Amino acid sequence: MGVFNAVKKQGLAFGLPATLVLDRQGCLISSMNGPAAWDSSDAKALIKAAIGS
Repeated sequence: MGVFNAVKKQGLAFGLPATLVLDRQGCLISSMNGPAAWDSSDAKALIKAAIGS
């Protein structure tokens, strides 16, 4: 919960679930609050773009 509280103080999370997408250097690429359909084609495309494949 410590990590969540730190992220919440930065305005990146308002509740759970919350998603943070980080690059290999640990820099924030994207954040989203609420549930996500990670099995959708859009979500899969986002992850592929984020990892560069």
